[in-house]
Amino acid sequence: MSEVAIDKQYVLRRDQGAAFFLLNDQKVLFSESTQEMYVLNDLAAYIWCRLEEKQKVSEICADLVKSGVSRGDAKKYVNEAVWHWLKFGLLRLEHECTGSSTSCSAMYSLNVDIGGLRVTLNIANERLMQLFGPVFEHLPSSAEDPHCILEINEMGGMTLVFENRSTVICCRLNEAVPLIKAYITERICRLDATRVVFHAATLILNNKALLISGAPGAGKSTLSTRLLEEGFEYAGDDIALIGLDGEVRGVPFALTLKRDSWKLVSHFRPELESLAIHDRPDQLKVRFLVPQRIASRETSVASWIIFIRRTPFGPSALAPLSRTEVMGRFIASSYSPGGKLTLASCAALRRTIAGAISFELTYSNLESARDKIMDLCCA
Repeated sequence: MSEVAIDKQYVLRRDQGAAFFLLNDQKVLFSESTQEMYVLNDLAAYIWCRLEEKQKVSEICADLVKSGVSRGDAKKYVNEAVWHWLKFGLLRLEHECTGSSTSCSAMYSLNVDIGGLRVTLNIANERLMQLFGPVFEHLPSSAEDPHCILEINEMGGMTLVFENRSTVICCRLNEAVPLIKAYITERICRLDATRVVFHAATLILNNKALLISGAPGAGKSTLSTRLLEEGFEYAGDDIALIGLDGEVRGVPFALTLKRDSWKLVSHFRPELESLAIHDRPDQLKVRFLVPQRIASRETSVASWIIFIRRTPFGPSALAPLSRTEVMGRFIASSYSPGGKLTLASCAALRRTIAGAISFELTYSNLESARDKIMDLCCA
Protein backbone atom coordinates (compact mmCIF):
# COMPACT_ATOMS: atom_id res chain seq x y z
CA MET A 1 0.00 0.00 0.00
CA SER A 2 1.33 3.44 -0.95
CA GLU A 3 2.53 5.82 1.73
CA VAL A 4 -0.04 8.33 2.91
CA ALA A 5 1.29 11.64 1.62
CA ILE A 6 -1.62 13.97 2.30
CA ASP A 7 -1.20 17.42 0.79
CA LYS A 8 -1.44 20.30 3.22
CA GLN A 9 -4.79 21.46 1.83
CA TYR A 10 -6.40 18.12 2.75
CA VAL A 11 -7.56 16.83 6.13
CA LEU A 12 -8.86 13.41 7.21
CA ARG A 13 -12.37 13.21 8.59
CA ARG A 14 -14.52 10.34 9.85
CA ASP A 15 -17.47 9.71 7.55
CA GLN A 16 -20.72 10.77 9.19
CA GLY A 17 -22.13 7.30 8.57
CA ALA A 18 -19.24 5.48 10.27
CA ALA A 19 -19.35 4.39 13.91
CA PHE A 20 -16.83 2.69 16.22
CA PHE A 21 -18.09 0.59 19.12
CA LEU A 22 -17.36 -2.47 21.27
CA LEU A 23 -19.14 -5.81 21.05
CA ASN A 24 -18.03 -7.66 24.19
CA ASP A 25 -14.25 -7.65 23.74
CA GLN A 26 -14.29 -7.02 19.97
CA LYS A 27 -13.71 -3.61 18.42
CA VAL A 28 -16.02 -2.91 15.49
CA LEU A 29 -16.52 -0.31 12.76
CA PHE A 30 -19.91 -0.03 11.08
CA SER A 31 -20.67 1.78 7.81
CA GLU A 32 -24.19 3.07 7.37
CA SER A 33 -23.75 3.60 3.61
CA THR A 34 -22.48 0.10 2.78
CA GLN A 35 -24.22 -1.72 5.66
CA GLU A 36 -20.93 -3.50 6.37
CA MET A 37 -19.29 -4.28 9.72
CA TYR A 38 -15.50 -4.48 10.14
CA VAL A 39 -13.79 -6.12 13.13
CA LEU A 40 -10.55 -4.35 14.13
CA ASN A 41 -7.50 -5.66 15.92
CA ASP A 42 -6.04 -3.63 18.79
CA LEU A 43 -3.59 -1.72 16.60
CA ALA A 44 -6.22 -0.76 14.02
CA ALA A 45 -8.60 0.30 16.81
CA TYR A 46 -5.86 2.49 18.30
CA ILE A 47 -5.21 4.16 14.93
CA TRP A 48 -8.93 4.76 14.37
CA CYS A 49 -9.41 6.32 17.80
CA ARG A 50 -6.43 8.62 17.30
CA LEU A 51 -7.82 9.73 13.95
CA GLU A 52 -11.17 10.43 15.63
CA GLU A 53 -9.23 12.67 18.02
CA LYS A 54 -8.07 14.56 14.90
CA GLN A 55 -4.46 13.47 15.25
CA LYS A 56 -2.32 13.75 12.12
CA VAL A 57 -0.95 10.63 10.44
CA SER A 58 2.62 11.72 11.24
CA GLU A 59 1.72 12.14 14.93
CA ILE A 60 0.20 8.65 15.13
CA CYS A 61 3.29 7.15 13.51
CA ALA A 62 5.55 9.01 15.93
CA ASP A 63 3.59 7.72 18.95
CA LEU A 64 3.78 4.15 17.66
CA VAL A 65 7.55 4.51 17.36
CA LYS A 66 7.71 5.75 20.96
CA SER A 67 5.81 2.63 22.05
CA GLY A 68 8.47 0.37 20.50
CA VAL A 69 7.20 -0.14 16.91
CA SER A 70 9.86 0.34 14.25
CA ARG A 71 9.51 3.46 12.10
CA GLY A 72 9.00 1.37 8.96
CA ASP A 73 6.31 -0.80 10.54
CA ALA A 74 4.55 2.22 12.02
CA LYS A 75 4.26 3.86 8.61
CA LYS A 76 3.12 0.59 7.04
CA TYR A 77 0.38 -0.05 9.64
CA VAL A 78 -1.00 3.48 9.53
CA ASN A 79 -0.81 3.73 5.73
CA GLU A 80 -2.65 0.46 5.20
CA ALA A 81 -5.35 1.36 7.71
CA VAL A 82 -5.97 4.85 6.33
CA TRP A 83 -6.11 3.81 2.67
CA HIS A 84 -8.41 0.88 3.39
CA TRP A 85 -10.77 3.08 5.39
CA LEU A 86 -10.75 5.70 2.65
CA LYS A 87 -11.55 3.03 0.08
CA PHE A 88 -14.41 1.64 2.17
CA GLY A 89 -15.79 5.15 2.74
CA LEU A 90 -15.23 5.05 6.51
CA LEU A 91 -12.82 7.99 6.27
CA ARG A 92 -12.97 10.93 3.91
CA LEU A 93 -10.43 13.46 2.77
CA GLU A 94 -11.63 17.03 2.68
CA HIS A 95 -9.79 19.82 0.92
CA GLU A 96 -9.71 23.33 2.24
CA CYS A 97 -9.42 25.49 -0.85
CA THR A 98 -9.86 29.19 -0.32
CA GLY A 99 -12.10 31.34 -2.45
CA SER A 100 -15.12 30.25 -4.45
CA SER A 101 -13.41 27.78 -6.80
CA THR A 102 -14.79 24.24 -6.68
CA SER A 103 -11.53 22.73 -7.90
CA CYS A 104 -8.08 23.42 -6.49
CA SER A 105 -5.86 21.81 -9.12
CA ALA A 106 -7.85 20.91 -12.25
CA MET A 107 -5.84 20.92 -15.47
CA TYR A 108 -8.80 19.77 -17.60
CA SER A 109 -12.56 20.08 -17.36
CA LEU A 110 -15.19 17.88 -19.03
CA ASN A 111 -18.84 18.93 -19.04
CA VAL A 112 -21.15 16.02 -19.81
CA ASP A 113 -24.91 15.44 -19.94
CA ILE A 114 -25.96 11.85 -19.31
CA GLY A 115 -29.53 10.73 -18.69
CA GLY A 116 -30.52 14.34 -18.00
CA LEU A 117 -27.80 14.73 -15.34
CA ARG A 118 -25.28 17.50 -16.03
CA VAL A 119 -21.87 16.64 -14.59
CA THR A 120 -18.61 18.59 -14.58
CA LEU A 121 -15.47 16.46 -14.26
CA ASN A 122 -12.48 18.53 -13.14
CA ILE A 123 -9.43 16.40 -13.94
CA ALA A 124 -6.09 17.06 -12.31
CA ASN A 125 -3.53 15.81 -14.85
CA GLU A 126 -2.81 14.44 -18.31
CA ARG A 127 -2.71 10.81 -17.22
CA LEU A 128 -6.20 10.98 -15.73
CA MET A 129 -7.50 12.87 -18.77
CA GLN A 130 -6.22 10.12 -21.08
CA LEU A 131 -8.18 7.62 -18.99
CA PHE A 132 -11.46 9.52 -18.58
CA GLY A 133 -11.58 11.57 -21.77
CA PRO A 134 -12.22 8.68 -24.22
CA VAL A 135 -15.05 7.36 -22.02
CA PHE A 136 -16.95 10.63 -21.46
CA GLU A 137 -16.09 13.07 -24.26
CA HIS A 138 -18.97 11.83 -26.46
CA LEU A 139 -21.48 13.32 -23.97
CA PRO A 140 -20.79 17.08 -24.24
CA SER A 141 -22.80 19.62 -22.30
CA SER A 142 -22.56 23.30 -21.45
CA ALA A 143 -20.85 24.17 -18.20
CA GLU A 144 -23.95 26.00 -16.97
CA ASP A 145 -25.72 24.89 -13.80
CA PRO A 146 -24.30 21.34 -13.38
CA HIS A 147 -26.10 19.00 -11.02
CA CYS A 148 -22.77 17.83 -9.62
CA ILE A 149 -19.09 18.73 -9.90
CA LEU A 150 -16.55 15.95 -9.40
CA GLU A 151 -12.88 16.65 -8.88
CA ILE A 152 -10.57 13.79 -9.90
CA ASN A 153 -7.06 13.77 -8.47
CA GLU A 154 -4.22 11.44 -7.49
CA MET A 155 -2.43 11.08 -4.19
CA GLY A 156 -0.13 8.45 -2.76
CA GLY A 157 -0.65 6.20 -5.78
CA MET A 158 -4.45 6.27 -5.38
CA THR A 159 -7.15 8.00 -7.42
CA LEU A 160 -9.42 10.26 -5.40
CA VAL A 161 -12.78 11.70 -6.47
CA PHE A 162 -14.18 14.65 -4.53
CA GLU A 163 -17.65 16.17 -4.47
CA ASN A 164 -18.33 19.23 -2.34
CA ARG A 165 -14.65 19.09 -1.31
CA SER A 166 -14.98 15.64 0.29
CA THR A 167 -13.95 12.26 -1.12
CA VAL A 168 -16.69 10.08 -2.53
CA ILE A 169 -14.35 7.54 -4.17
CA CYS A 170 -10.86 6.31 -3.27
CA CYS A 171 -9.46 3.56 -5.49
CA ARG A 172 -6.69 2.29 -7.73
CA LEU A 173 -6.29 4.05 -11.07
CA ASN A 174 -7.67 1.13 -13.11
CA GLU A 175 -10.77 0.99 -10.87
CA ALA A 176 -11.64 4.68 -11.20
CA VAL A 177 -13.74 4.80 -14.39
CA PRO A 178 -16.14 1.95 -13.44
CA LEU A 179 -16.61 3.44 -9.98
CA ILE A 180 -17.30 6.94 -11.29
CA LYS A 181 -19.71 5.47 -13.84
CA ALA A 182 -21.53 3.67 -10.99
CA TYR A 183 -21.56 6.84 -8.90
CA ILE A 184 -23.02 8.93 -11.74
CA THR A 185 -25.55 6.18 -12.52
CA GLU A 186 -26.81 6.31 -8.95
CA ARG A 187 -27.20 10.07 -9.23
CA ILE A 188 -29.12 9.68 -12.50
CA CYS A 189 -31.49 7.20 -10.89
CA ARG A 190 -32.20 9.65 -8.05
CA LEU A 191 -32.61 12.67 -10.33
CA ASP A 192 -36.31 12.10 -10.99
CA ALA A 193 -38.25 10.00 -8.49
CA THR A 194 -41.14 9.50 -10.93
CA ARG A 195 -39.05 7.52 -13.43
CA VAL A 196 -38.75 3.75 -13.41
CA VAL A 197 -35.24 2.38 -13.94
CA PHE A 198 -35.30 -0.76 -16.10
CA HIS A 199 -32.23 -2.95 -16.55
CA ALA A 200 -31.97 -3.01 -20.34
CA ALA A 201 -30.02 -1.81 -23.35
CA THR A 202 -31.81 0.76 -25.52
CA LEU A 203 -31.33 1.01 -29.29
CA ILE A 204 -33.24 3.20 -31.74
CA LEU A 205 -34.31 2.38 -35.30
CA ASN A 206 -36.44 4.84 -37.28
CA ASN A 207 -37.28 6.70 -34.06
CA LYS A 208 -38.58 3.49 -32.45
CA ALA A 209 -36.94 1.97 -29.38
CA LEU A 210 -35.72 -1.60 -28.98
CA LEU A 211 -35.22 -2.72 -25.38
CA ILE A 212 -32.90 -5.68 -24.77
CA SER A 213 -32.99 -7.10 -21.26
CA GLY A 214 -31.34 -10.13 -19.72
CA ALA A 215 -29.46 -11.48 -16.76
CA PRO A 216 -25.87 -10.29 -16.20
CA GLY A 217 -23.65 -12.04 -18.73
CA ALA A 218 -26.46 -12.65 -21.21
CA GLY A 219 -24.69 -10.49 -23.78
CA LYS A 220 -26.72 -7.25 -23.93
CA SER A 221 -23.73 -5.03 -24.66
CA THR A 222 -22.15 -7.41 -27.17
CA LEU A 223 -25.42 -7.85 -29.06
CA SER A 224 -26.07 -4.11 -28.93
CA THR A 225 -22.62 -3.40 -30.39
CA ARG A 226 -23.33 -5.79 -33.25
CA LEU A 227 -26.73 -4.24 -33.98
CA LEU A 228 -25.16 -0.78 -34.14
CA GLU A 229 -23.27 -2.02 -37.20
CA GLU A 230 -26.64 -2.69 -38.88
CA GLY A 231 -28.06 0.82 -38.63
CA PHE A 232 -29.41 1.09 -35.09
CA GLU A 233 -28.63 4.20 -33.07
CA TYR A 234 -27.31 3.89 -29.54
CA ALA A 235 -29.16 5.13 -26.46
CA GLY A 236 -27.64 2.96 -23.71
CA ASP A 237 -26.47 -0.55 -22.80
CA ASP A 238 -27.25 -0.80 -19.10
CA ILE A 239 -30.37 1.00 -17.87
CA ALA A 240 -33.43 2.54 -19.52
CA LEU A 241 -35.42 5.30 -17.84
CA ILE A 242 -39.19 5.01 -18.24
CA GLY A 243 -41.26 8.14 -17.73
CA LEU A 244 -44.84 8.35 -16.54
CA ASP A 245 -45.96 8.58 -20.18
CA GLY A 246 -44.34 5.18 -20.83
CA GLU A 247 -41.68 6.57 -23.16
CA VAL A 248 -38.10 5.35 -22.84
CA ARG A 249 -34.86 7.25 -22.39
CA GLY A 250 -31.51 5.50 -22.59
CA VAL A 251 -28.37 6.41 -20.66
CA PRO A 252 -25.61 6.50 -23.31
CA PHE A 253 -22.47 5.74 -21.34
CA ALA A 254 -19.80 4.13 -23.51
CA LEU A 255 -20.56 0.47 -24.13
CA THR A 256 -19.20 -1.75 -21.35
CA LEU A 257 -17.63 -4.86 -22.87
CA LYS A 258 -16.38 -7.74 -20.72
CA ARG A 259 -13.33 -9.82 -21.53
CA ASP A 260 -15.26 -12.73 -23.06
CA SER A 261 -16.72 -10.40 -25.72
CA TRP A 262 -13.49 -8.69 -26.85
CA LYS A 263 -12.57 -11.19 -29.54
CA LEU A 264 -16.08 -11.16 -31.04
CA VAL A 265 -16.42 -7.38 -31.05
CA SER A 266 -12.90 -6.71 -32.37
CA HIS A 267 -13.89 -8.37 -35.67
CA PHE A 268 -16.08 -5.35 -36.50
CA ARG A 269 -14.63 -2.74 -34.08
CA PRO A 270 -10.87 -3.49 -34.25
CA GLU A 271 -10.00 -0.40 -32.20
CA LEU A 272 -11.35 -2.20 -29.14
CA GLU A 273 -8.05 -4.08 -28.72
CA SER A 274 -6.16 -0.82 -28.12
CA LEU A 275 -8.50 0.54 -25.43
CA ALA A 276 -7.63 0.67 -21.74
CA ILE A 277 -8.61 -2.24 -19.49
CA HIS A 278 -10.55 -1.36 -16.33
CA ASP A 279 -11.33 -3.36 -13.20
CA ARG A 280 -14.92 -3.36 -11.98
CA PRO A 281 -15.89 -3.86 -8.32
CA ASP A 282 -17.17 -7.35 -9.22
CA GLN A 283 -13.60 -8.28 -10.28
CA LEU A 284 -14.49 -8.36 -14.00
CA LYS A 285 -12.20 -6.70 -16.52
CA VAL A 286 -13.92 -4.43 -19.03
CA ARG A 287 -13.21 -2.06 -21.89
CA PHE A 288 -15.35 0.98 -22.71
CA LEU A 289 -16.20 1.46 -26.39
CA VAL A 290 -17.74 4.73 -27.60
CA PRO A 291 -20.62 4.05 -30.03
CA GLN A 292 -20.41 5.47 -33.54
CA ARG A 293 -24.04 6.63 -33.70
CA ILE A 294 -25.81 8.09 -30.68
CA ALA A 295 -29.56 8.63 -30.83
CA SER A 296 -30.55 12.27 -31.20
CA ARG A 297 -34.00 11.92 -29.60
CA GLU A 298 -34.16 12.09 -25.81
CA THR A 299 -37.15 9.74 -25.50
CA SER A 300 -38.84 7.23 -27.78
CA VAL A 301 -41.77 4.85 -27.75
CA ALA A 302 -40.73 1.24 -27.22
CA SER A 303 -41.74 -0.83 -30.26
CA TRP A 304 -39.85 -4.04 -29.43
CA ILE A 305 -38.95 -5.61 -26.08
CA ILE A 306 -36.63 -8.62 -26.16
CA PHE A 307 -35.48 -10.65 -23.18
CA ILE A 308 -32.33 -12.56 -24.14
CA ARG A 309 -31.04 -15.86 -22.85
CA ARG A 310 -27.71 -17.24 -24.03
CA THR A 311 -27.21 -21.01 -24.29
CA PRO A 312 -24.07 -23.06 -25.04
CA PHE A 313 -25.46 -24.47 -28.30
CA GLY A 314 -28.57 -24.67 -30.45
CA PRO A 315 -30.31 -22.43 -32.97
CA SER A 316 -31.56 -18.94 -32.19
CA ALA A 317 -35.28 -18.71 -31.57
CA LEU A 318 -37.77 -15.94 -30.82
CA ALA A 319 -40.71 -16.90 -28.62
CA PRO A 320 -43.55 -14.39 -28.17
CA LEU A 321 -44.39 -13.29 -24.64
CA SER A 322 -47.76 -12.23 -23.30
CA ARG A 323 -48.12 -8.82 -21.72
CA THR A 324 -48.65 -10.48 -18.34
CA GLU A 325 -45.31 -12.31 -18.68
CA VAL A 326 -43.58 -9.10 -19.77
CA MET A 327 -45.03 -7.12 -16.88
CA GLY A 328 -43.74 -9.72 -14.43
CA ARG A 329 -40.26 -9.53 -15.95
CA PHE A 330 -40.35 -5.73 -15.93
CA ILE A 331 -41.21 -5.65 -12.25
CA ALA A 332 -38.41 -8.15 -11.49
CA SER A 333 -35.83 -6.10 -13.43
CA SER A 334 -36.93 -2.58 -12.48
CA TYR A 335 -36.64 -0.33 -9.49
CA SER A 336 -37.71 3.12 -8.45
CA PRO A 337 -35.66 5.78 -6.62
CA GLY A 338 -38.32 5.61 -3.91
CA GLY A 339 -37.43 1.98 -3.25
CA LYS A 340 -40.62 0.45 -4.59
CA LEU A 341 -42.87 0.67 -7.63
CA THR A 342 -45.87 2.91 -7.09
CA LEU A 343 -49.25 2.60 -8.82
CA ALA A 344 -48.13 5.43 -11.11
CA SER A 345 -44.93 3.51 -11.93
CA CYS A 346 -46.95 0.39 -12.67
CA ALA A 347 -49.18 2.41 -15.00
CA ALA A 348 -46.07 3.73 -16.79
CA LEU A 349 -44.82 0.19 -17.35
CA ARG A 350 -48.22 -0.80 -18.73
CA ARG A 351 -48.02 2.05 -21.23
CA THR A 352 -44.55 0.93 -22.32
CA ILE A 353 -45.61 -2.68 -22.76
CA ALA A 354 -48.88 -1.82 -24.52
CA GLY A 355 -47.07 -0.14 -27.41
CA ALA A 356 -44.55 -2.94 -28.05
CA ILE A 357 -44.33 -6.51 -29.23
CA SER A 358 -42.32 -8.69 -26.85
CA PHE A 359 -40.24 -11.83 -27.21
CA GLU A 360 -37.71 -14.04 -25.51
CA LEU A 361 -34.64 -14.62 -27.68
CA THR A 362 -32.67 -17.80 -26.99
CA TYR A 363 -29.34 -17.83 -28.79
CA SER A 364 -25.88 -19.32 -28.83
CA ASN A 365 -24.44 -17.46 -31.83
CA LEU A 366 -24.09 -13.68 -32.09
CA GLU A 367 -24.65 -13.46 -35.83
CA SER A 368 -27.74 -15.64 -35.69
CA ALA A 369 -29.16 -13.50 -32.87
CA ARG A 370 -28.50 -10.38 -34.93
CA ASP A 371 -30.37 -11.90 -37.89
CA LYS A 372 -33.39 -12.73 -35.76
CA ILE A 373 -33.62 -9.19 -34.41
CA MET A 374 -33.05 -7.55 -37.79
CA ASP A 375 -35.80 -9.70 -39.37
CA LEU A 376 -38.15 -8.68 -36.55
CA CYS A 377 -37.41 -4.96 -36.54
CA CYS A 378 -37.22 -4.52 -40.31
CA ALA A 379 -40.36 -6.48 -41.15
